[in-house]
Amino acid sequence: MKRKITCHLFLMVFLLLLVSCGGDGRNYVSRQTGISFPEPITLTQSDDHGGFHGDGMLRVEMRFSSEDGASLPARLEKSGWVSVGEAEGPVKSAYERELQAGNLPESSEGLLWFLDRADRSSEDGKRPFEERYSYNYSVALYDPADAALYYLETDT
Repeated sequence: MKRKITCHLFLMVFLLLLVSCGGDGRNYVSRQTGISFPEPITLTQSDDHGGFHGDGMLRVEMRFSSEDGASLPARLEKSGWVSVGEAEGPVKSAYERELQAGNLPESSEGLLWFLDRADRSSEDGKRPFEERYSYNYSVALYDPADAALYYLETDT
């Protein structure tokens, strides 16, 4: 009985440490995009990567106060984010792909950021984005109407 209690206690401490060491979505997205984001009002994140090849999707959604949200578009545009209406090539393709899959919301005034993480040395990585068999990219959408940032890392 004493051993069973000790095992349960050890398991609870381990799980507590595991949960407390979880990544901070805001800092992670800031490092990936090169933008220092303000403290969000709400932050949700999920990551279903797994398996032999590590396929899956990381999702981070941050909602900001109206004051913080109003200051972001100018900063994002300075850093090279493009408006949804002006997006083209892989940026537009990734946004449309995730929009159709229901992973990103439709936003007529949103700003997009994109990073193609394909292995350029592989045969598939040398293909045009739209013709690949697998996708490894990060895409972010800032929607000023909702003061919300949606960040995705897709690996297929």
